[in-house]
Amino acid sequence: DAHHIPMPDGYFDAVLAFSLLEHTHSPHIVIREIQRVLKPGGIAYTSTPFIHPYHPGRCPDYYRFTKDGLRHLFKEFSSVEVYPDGGLFLALIYFIPPALQPLKVVIKPLFLLLDGFFTKNRSSAYQFMVFARK
Repeated sequence: DAHHIPMPDGYFDAVLAFSLLEHTHSPHIVIREIQRVLKPGGIAYTSTPFIHPYHPGRCPDYYRFTKDGLRHLFKEFSSVEVYPDGGLFLALIYFIPPALQPLKVVIKPLFLLLDGFFTKNRSSAYQFMVFARK
């Protein structure tokens, strides 16, 4: 449970948390735990979807985060950088109905190209990547 990481304070040099925060009921507690278990100067590298379909499974799907929301969650870190990863076109791939999934092989390269061409200074993204230093 990321809300209660069973490690002592300052234990890790780095924490990786990919596509985790949207599945936690209290992401602010998870971020506090990540900061707690990092050594001074340690780095947290996380990702979380923004434009993405609802995807529950073994874990509920609670949230989507904006750049501002992520900066706020990581505000206690000494430095925080938030980068968009993939744009609207890449996000659309995840909304393709199951019957058309085989087309992803053809569509994905085209959509990645379109993202690069049309969304150079995008404010929205398929997902956001966060690099935060304790």
